[in-house]
Amino acid sequence: MASPSESIRLSEDANSITDEASRMMEDASRMTEDADRMTEYSVRMRQDASKLWEEASKMLENASIMRENAGRMMENASRMLVNSNRMREDTTRLTVMAFPMEEASRLLEHANRLREYHARAMEGASRERRRSNSPTRRNSDKGAQFFEY
Repeated sequence: MASPSESIRLSEDANSITDEASRMMEDASRMTEDADRMTEYSVRMRQDASKLWEEASKMLENASIMRENAGRMMENASRMLVNSNRMREDTTRLTVMAFPMEEASRLLEHANRLREYHARAMEGASRERRRSNSPTRRNSDKGAQFFEY
């Protein structure tokens, strides 16, 4: 058997080993908790990464749609430019045609005025003819002729 002093020393050594084992168990427990937290964090990061991947995929899809729309807009803008050029050409043609049209309008107005003058002159001549054909006018004309020298 061991001596009492050796027994005490062995008991103290056993206590210190027990204390050390207890500290190691606490450290292991903290490390396990840290590992659990890191695992949770890793899972959250993986979920976040998955969400980011989905969002990035949607953004790429939207960018593709935007690119298609931009292409259509460019085509429409090109058509609008062609139409604008045609309209400019038509406007130029109409402007060139406008001068003769204005001149024709003035000539038509002039012709209408001449027609009105002609109609009035014809009315006046007709009145004059009716007046000259009236018996009083004829007799007065004969009298005037008789007295002319």
